[in-house]
Amino acid sequence: MLKTKMFIFKALLNFFSKLVFFPFLCLFTFQVLADEEVINSSVFVLMDYSSTYYKDYRHPLIKDNFRKLTSVLGSQRAGPKPTTTIQVFPIDELSQSGKKLCEFRLLKKRRITFRQRDRCGLVPNRQCSADRQRFDIYMNTVCNKSLFAKRAANKTDISGALSLISQLSKFRKDEEKFLFIFSDMVEDRSTNIEVSKIDLKDFKIMVVCHSEPLEDALAQNKKLWCVDSESEWASKLKSYGAKKVIYTIETAEWNGKLARDFFND
Repeated sequence: MLKTKMFIFKALLNFFSKLVFFPFLCLFTFQVLADEEVINSSVFVLMDYSSTYYKDYRHPLIKDNFRKLTSVLGSQRAGPKPTTTIQVFPIDELSQSGKKLCEFRLLKKRRITFRQRDRCGLVPNRQCSADRQRFDIYMNTVCNKSLFAKRAANKTDISGALSLISQLSKFRKDEEKFLFIFSDMVEDRSTNIEVSKIDLKDFKIMVVCHSEPLEDALAQNKKLWCVDSESEWASKLKSYGAKKVIYTIETAEWNGKLARDFFND
């Protein structure tokens, strides 16, 4: 009788210990899974620092371009699927070796987790948040300041910049990849500088042209615009593997329906 009671007691103890332990096991497992941050979208931005684009009197327009970009990237309705990494690089004399001007990781706004954790990886905490207002402040103040601290370049190495983006995106196989190019799209690079292979497979690219006649064309008594280069550059970008190429002009409201279709098509 005593042995039977002891057996029942041990069985009940074992049952209740499992009953208590199992939820904690599930909780721990879920917590580990929840803490794994998945990057769904990568957005690269190329900013032209050539003397024909990056002029003092054009700074207000360039700032407005960046404001529009920030507004659409932070939009849950129109922007890319978070979590999103945003990185800005220059187009200058030697773009392929260009240093990152600024970076932000825009996290998912809602996410179930049971403890605080650094979800930002190697990105500093001040450049990583799910708070859209914080993202807006960083991009339009801190990042903006970095953009305008750089001097105008003597050359325009667009191919080198594309090569850099190609290298950076090589290991981002499972993410949606987007590229914004703010430029007059007039390449003027040193021919003795070699460029590595450019692979922009599956990229969606938006070229935001400046809104003035091209200086080189005016010098030859011609009136050509950045948008006139669309057939040449769109063809070239698609030959590098781009899935979609859109041309627009900076004075347009390109951060509206055009941007929604760009990100969500």
